[in-house]
Amino acid sequence: MGLCIISASRDEERYENADVYDVCRGARDHMAFGVGIHACLGSALARLEVRVCFEELLKAIPDYDLDLSRSDRTHNPNVRGFTTLPMRFRPRQAGEL
Repeated sequence: MGLCIISASRDEERYENADVYDVCRGARDHMAFGVGIHACLGSALARLEVRVCFEELLKAIPDYDLDLSRSDRTHNPNVRGFTTLPMRFRPRQAGEL
């Protein structure tokens, strides 16, 4: 899965040469998922959707084990997480509570 943020920090009213990719622009000096008129209206819904998804997933596979010794984190400035996260699980059988 890839994530490409192509429009963050491109507000010409806030940044000089807003369409130019500037590596010297402060990492926290952006408006992606920001505040005010630039706030992401869907961020609360996205967090709720992810929480419900994981709650339901964990109900379906209550027995699981992550193999952190074989995991690999991503080295991407836009995404935090794993590129590899081996997992073993036993799915809930029909009729199990």
